[in-house]
Amino acid sequence: MEIDIILDLDIMQFKHFFIFILLFINSVSFASTFDTSISVNLGIIPNMGNNLSSYYQKNDLNIENGIYGINRSKSGLTTSTIKPLTGTFIGTELKGTAFDYLILSIGINYGQSILTGSGTSLDNSDNIMSVSYSMWLIDIPITAGISISFWEDTKVSFQSGIAFSYGNYKNSFTSSTVNQNGSFKGLGTPIITKITGEYYISKNITISSSLSRYKGATQVLKNNNDYAKIDFSGYRFSFGASYYFKTEKEIKK
Repeated sequence: MEIDIILDLDIMQFKHFFIFILLFINSVSFASTFDTSISVNLGIIPNMGNNLSSYYQKNDLNIENGIYGINRSKSGLTTSTIKPLTGTFIGTELKGTAFDYLILSIGINYGQSILTGSGTSLDNSDNIMSVSYSMWLIDIPITAGISISFWEDTKVSFQSGIAFSYGNYKNSFTSSTVNQNGSFKGLGTPIITKITGEYYISKNITISSSLSRYKGATQVLKNNNDYAKIDFSGYRFSFGASYYFKTEKEIKK
């Protein structure tokens, strides 16, 4: 019953944003200042997945805070530090601008953990334990906001919205007495806030940098004897380039 309610809420959120998109496109289609751009972006996701905690880590390994508390050491035993995940992502975004300042955008991003997340620690019996965390995600962010122009070649935009995110999180703990592997897959709808700066290097091309903040996670997911959430929360830093198509205003000149 709880899962059905959650799915119904996600479907309702999607319907609301889809209707908003249609209304926005319908309204700006009659505006002489309507313009559209497409961009490609590359970025970094620090602390991807946050603490990556799970029921097994807390209940069986006595680790309260996931990857933040996984490191253990003891005199005479050699271990290696396990650091939080650092991810990278690539994405594209389609953005519409009306009246020179109202914006609506939809995009798609793929992110993958590429650095850290593995090493050796100790299990509850002080045996050397190999540890590994990894994560990847796909999300579709939909945002709306305003754009403010400075001089003739610089713009700053402020946006907020929601993302439809799918994640895959894996962990592994192996020692002479421990053999545990977890794999969790699920959907979430994190809230997004975003600030972007753009600079025109030509009439139709801009370069940009963005700072985004995601807030949200999946519901609790089950895999064999373990339970965990996939947390999409955190900051993302990106750089990109955009191409602006000719506006109706320019075509009429």
